[in-house]
Amino acid sequence: MVGGLARRVYWLKEKRKKGEPSLLLEAGDSLFPGEYARGDIYQKRADYLLEVYGKLGYDAFGLGRRDLPFGIGFLKEQSKKHGIEFLSANLLLKGKKPFKPYKIFEVGSSKVAVISVISPRNTKTWEAMGISAVHPKRFLLKTIPELRKKADLVVLLSNLGEMEDRLLVKEVPGIDLVIGSGLGSRFKFPVKVADRTFMVRPQSRGKSIGWVEIGIPFNGNEKEIKGELVFLAGAVKDDPEVAKKVEELEKETRNWERIHRKKVPSSPENRKNAAKGNPFLKAIEKAKRQRKALESKGQKGGSSSFIEMLKKGQTSQPAAPTNQDSLRIK
Repeated sequence: MVGGLARRVYWLKEKRKKGEPSLLLEAGDSLFPGEYARGDIYQKRADYLLEVYGKLGYDAFGLGRRDLPFGIGFLKEQSKKHGIEFLSANLLLKGKKPFKPYKIFEVGSSKVAVISVISPRNTKTWEAMGISAVHPKRFLLKTIPELRKKADLVVLLSNLGEMEDRLLVKEVPGIDLVIGSGLGSRFKFPVKVADRTFMVRPQSRGKSIGWVEIGIPFNGNEKEIKGELVFLAGAVKDDPEVAKKVEELEKETRNWERIHRKKVPSSPENRKNAAKGNPFLKAIEKAKRQRKALESKGQKGGSSSFIEMLKKGQTSQPAAPTNQDSLRIK
């Protein structure tokens, strides 16, 4: 997302003045506001974000579900245009992998393998574009041991979500660091989640950027790794050039949304129609019908508490994070 881009650019420029060997990595879910984003304005925003990423020298971009509303073709064009290395080990286009699953980088005198996976929850929208994803466990079980022979460090850019990542690293040994996107918590510091595996998870929508330093050789010892999540709002200056462009894009976006996002009057019929294409809304409507049926028989419906929780906002899930991390090898 472009919201915190100006601060991110300023922070990275200052950080890189030290000239230390590093990798600049993106774990996904950063290009669009949601999986079903539509409209040229969102393509324009993503194009500018990737233009800046290209100028900053991002080394690898792991794809998330929010990066795919306009299909693989859009990403291929952007990769060629801005020199962005998209990675995904389990994303498929008509049954074939459209991007490299991993890449090995030389960082100083060390080699770092970076591999990326995306959440395999397939949708009708994906199906219409010929896109699908398989669970990455089998591929990782085969590939991680091979990467360990070639690299000093193995980094996973994961869009599976925190809980899936925690399960995965226990079943797939050999991963040193997970940089996560998707649903889950935000970690201010690296957290050990398996025998030798640490995890970092920045905030959503570009509100933070993280840095991690890892000593080589790395044996999974807490003393060999350090890092921190930097919250960009207020604490970091804007890059003036980027800030001006972002302001223009935000204004253009607001104008576009005022024109295209017309409010639909609320009515039982409209809610019923909306629920047809939305499993979450469909569940709510079903719960309401069940409650009414029980109340007509003089019983209290258990589903009513669920609906009251929805009204009070108690069941909201954490926002899917947008993740940018700088990895420095000592």
